[in-house]
Amino acid sequence: MAYRVDTLQGLALPHAPLPGGIRRAFRIAALTCSSIVAICATPALAQVAPVSTTADTATADIVVTAQKREESLQKVPISIAVLGGKALDKQATGGALEALLQVPGISQSGNDAGNLTEVSIRGVSPGAPFGAGSSTVGYYMDSIPFSLVRAAVVPNANAYDMARIEVLRGPQGTLYGASALNGVVRIITNDADPSKFEFKARGGASVTKGGDPGFRADAAVNIPLIEDKLAIRVVGGVESLGGWIDQPVRGKTNANSVLNRNLRIKVAAVPADNLHIDLSAWFEHDTYEAGDYADNAGNQSTTVAQPGVTDFKAYSGKITYDLPFMSVSSATSYLDFHQHILSDYSYVTGGVIPVELDSSYPTTVVTEELLFNSVGTGPWRWSAGAFYRDERGKLLYLAPVLLPGPLSSQDSSKSYAVFGQLTRTFADDHFELSAGLRYFHDTSNTTVLPGAFLPTSSVDARFHAVTPRVVATWLPSKSFTAYASYSQGFRSGLNQAPLVLLAAPGLAPAKADTLNNYEVGAKGSLLGGLASFESALFYMKWNNVQQLGQILYNGAYTPATVNGPSASGWGADFNLTLYPASGLQIGGGLSYSGLTLDKDIIQKGAAPAPDLVLYRKGDRTAYSPEWSANVFATYTFPISKGLDGRLNASATYRSETSIRIAQDNGQGVAAALYQSDKPTIVNASFELSTHSNKTLSVYVQNLTNWAGILSPPAVPTLLFRPRPRTIGVQFEVKF
Repeated sequence: MAYRVDTLQGLALPHAPLPGGIRRAFRIAALTCSSIVAICATPALAQVAPVSTTADTATADIVVTAQKREESLQKVPISIAVLGGKALDKQATGGALEALLQVPGISQSGNDAGNLTEVSIRGVSPGAPFGAGSSTVGYYMDSIPFSLVRAAVVPNANAYDMARIEVLRGPQGTLYGASALNGVVRIITNDADPSKFEFKARGGASVTKGGDPGFRADAAVNIPLIEDKLAIRVVGGVESLGGWIDQPVRGKTNANSVLNRNLRIKVAAVPADNLHIDLSAWFEHDTYEAGDYADNAGNQSTTVAQPGVTDFKAYSGKITYDLPFMSVSSATSYLDFHQHILSDYSYVTGGVIPVELDSSYPTTVVTEELLFNSVGTGPWRWSAGAFYRDERGKLLYLAPVLLPGPLSSQDSSKSYAVFGQLTRTFADDHFELSAGLRYFHDTSNTTVLPGAFLPTSSVDARFHAVTPRVVATWLPSKSFTAYASYSQGFRSGLNQAPLVLLAAPGLAPAKADTLNNYEVGAKGSLLGGLASFESALFYMKWNNVQQLGQILYNGAYTPATVNGPSASGWGADFNLTLYPASGLQIGGGLSYSGLTLDKDIIQKGAAPAPDLVLYRKGDRTAYSPEWSANVFATYTFPISKGLDGRLNASATYRSETSIRIAQDNGQGVAAALYQSDKPTIVNASFELSTHSNKTLSVYVQNLTNWAGILSPPAVPTLLFRPRPRTIGVQFEVKF
């Protein structure tokens, strides 16, 4: 059965078998791992150790707050990856987004908006980075949700001085709401500690093949102001990434340099044993010359400058009060986000006339969450809460060649939700049954502001959803957990953009989409602790898929956001870590997503043009990889009485992603398919650590100098590529 629309569903990907890239990634890493023992006495240039669940401690000892209460990672019936704070401190370059590349099942799509990236989990990707709705993944910086109405990108937060990063795979619609269609990323920073003084710092320099050098420096200090009652923690850093792409037409070499600066301040107060107050302020300011795209020769053909600025200020306050039978917390946050970029759109004139698009996206978001958690050791556990969110974002465009005047509009969204989850234990706590529910309501408005070349207008829409979760958990021992769950996630709907409403005034807003997930999983340790594993098998049914479409109006196509047919498919995650000898860890993970469209998508042609089959049943959705994988090995060994050595090697792989867009090829409108390559990145490092908390490391990133295309290039010039082979050194100290 075909699905007919008057709009264009713009994104799809054909099936792909398990490719040779996975085999190559595993083969390269296996060769590296097998040579570790032979070269352990020889210092080698290498990259930071792969971040893994077991890098800092045993899985059973890791405490997470994935279900908004402190629990052992081993007992949480969710597929979770945890990136430990100690390993994140050792990361040589980049921030949280680079760290997340170590997690199978996570995919990122490059774009020309510096330090912002589209993130997806298990192949459930948004239709486009900008303009087609919010992200399919919830992204939290401590208790601050980062979610934008009309953009699916998230910031690359500095990953220094983190407690951990938690990646929750699958829908999290009950406890996390509208932004968690198929997963949540939680960046959790270290709190201020009133009990002790602490200082740590890291610094390093690097050289990129064919590019400029770079450097980074970070420091964190924790100061008790009143012992056990009041403390302040300050974290600051700067990172300069040297450019490596040339702009020969403009006479510039290494034209894509980046400068990132950040400051984080946290205050903790404990006026009473049962009262905790945590305040934080987080500032990030990133400037960049151009995006990381280039042709095969490492050049951009642009004739115009493309600088950009991305910054945010995030403030939060959390108050927790413990009663004998429950804990009450209130978390309030304010996010002030702003991005200003200049982009080269000269391709629309065939390069004959330079076209520069000046765009700005200032946004503010206010949130409040009130949470009640049961305490105690009885057979019942429960959580209940309420959530409120108020977002106001503007879109400001200026392009004299393309637009007759400035275009300015404002999106606002006011939403609220109530939620709860109840757990009952049985059989001496060896079996648990949990059920949860969330109700969500969103009132959205899009307004064309005075001064725009379009007439002033205003459009309102309302969206709501009820999302359930049911989980049965079996805990036969402390080292094994199995679960079966059903959960539903959702993403709020979206008003059409002003240009779309000008082209098609009657076009309805895009409806909310929902994702149903049926999952069985297990995690634990084997062979007396010689191995640890996590596995999950799941089936997804994604309804009313929001995708980037186009409206045919007077012979031209105008971008819009539309709901397509459903997509469904089986998938699996598997992670394994081995501990074959003292100090040696070898492991890896594999994630597969079989998510494909359930019906053909046919774009209705304008007479006399025929209809166009844009997608076939079985095609993949936008930016959705079928496979992702990683392998790693770390070996720690003593060199002398007070000195240890550590070797690290890792490789990551992701299959290709694609998009489909209807374009006029001179002989009529046809479905154009754009595909990425299959990123396969190998990293390694060697560390020398003293027992007095000083570490010197040398590293190499992108060891094989892989230079393929990271994202499908809908615009022929936007061929995004990874940074070439980078060699560096880093020093760390802690008191």
